[in-house]
Amino acid sequence: EKELHAAAKFLHAKRCDALEHKDTQDGWHEWEAECVSAIVQEKMKEFKPDLVLTFDEGGVSGHPNHIGVAKGVKHWYEKRLSGRERASVDVYRLDTTGLMRKYIGLFDLPLSLASKHVAVQFSPFMAINGMMCHWSQFVWYRWLFVIFSRYVYVNTYTQLEKLP
Repeated sequence: EKELHAAAKFLHAKRCDALEHKDTQDGWHEWEAECVSAIVQEKMKEFKPDLVLTFDEGGVSGHPNHIGVAKGVKHWYEKRLSGRERASVDVYRLDTTGLMRKYIGLFDLPLSLASKHVAVQFSPFMAINGMMCHWSQFVWYRWLFVIFSRYVYVNTYTQLEKLP
């Protein structure tokens, strides 16, 4: 939890809450979409954001927790829309790419520019400093990730469709 708060401070987040829920413990299992959806609904009422960034259903790295979050947020969003509730929040999902594109770093930029929603960072130092906040997670292969991954330099997002 201390690492999470350190990362939030580094990113200048106004608020950071660590979620402790029995059904969303870290591990190599997918969280239930209905459970994640209920948690998202609760947090949406509390925070009232106008933007949500989440994973797509590939979970970027295929991690089951990431996939569970993606499905849970989508479930929450579609539930709101099926109730004909106007979506007052924009939801963007981080696009998962194939292995080749994932590790070509900034060279992925020309391919990514075809996307509607692109975020670019030309230096890996912000990612390195951010990972320093999560020191227990910064194992040797994450150094390679920070140097070679396109997600350090280029991120593309797909917006979930809104009601007309």
